[in-house]
Amino acid sequence: MAHSDAAGLAPATPDAHRAPNRHPIPGRSLVARALPAAALQYLRFARARRAWRSPGVVFVHIPKNAGVSISRALYGRPLGHFSAREIQCRDPLLLDRTYSFAVLRDPLERAISAYRFATAGATEEMAVANPERYRSPEFADFDRFVCTWLVNQDLDDADGIFQSQASYVEVDGRVAVAGLFNLADLTPLLKMLRQRVDPGLMLEHRNVTAKQAHIAASEESRAAIAHLYRRDYELIREVSA
Repeated sequence: MAHSDAAGLAPATPDAHRAPNRHPIPGRSLVARALPAAALQYLRFARARRAWRSPGVVFVHIPKNAGVSISRALYGRPLGHFSAREIQCRDPLLLDRTYSFAVLRDPLERAISAYRFATAGATEEMAVANPERYRSPEFADFDRFVCTWLVNQDLDDADGIFQSQASYVEVDGRVAVAGLFNLADLTPLLKMLRQRVDPGLMLEHRNVTAKQAHIAASEESRAAIAHLYRRDYELIREVSA
């Protein structure tokens, strides 16, 4: 049994197989590339819905929140990113009939992780869509990225790694998943999953961007993140209360 760290994540063991995800390494299959985006997303959802049935839990995977580790533990592979709103639209009764949960992360930590992922272009598990868009001077450093690029984006139309966490778990301004957990302390999540799914369940640390120099965000960047993701901070405070 793997030894878990303080956050509840154990180091990943070598895995020769790469599970398909939104942008797997080395690239999408020829069939996937030939399908219209709407048809491809429909097939991805159908695949995810089948996988959710086995453990009897729906994990709403917010990008850059340790979701690959959790998806592998529950379903054997990443299933992609589906917001509670999309799940409800495609299957209106699913979230009422099946336990659902999501993991939240400190928005500043998540923004740094998203920035690193975007500028690196890939992790061992998946790649960024259209990485060339993140090679402009605005991405030369984290503060420039936040203060000249991120603040000017419509987050609802941005890549999922930059969208708010609230947009994944809320429908019409209300949290639509049954459970919210904080990545800073996964002990309650592990307890829940071991009770509902598998008493021996462990989480491995996966989809990690290659180690880079520490990023010390400026006060201006911190203030911008606090404003852009203010609802995310509210949700985390509610979970931690």
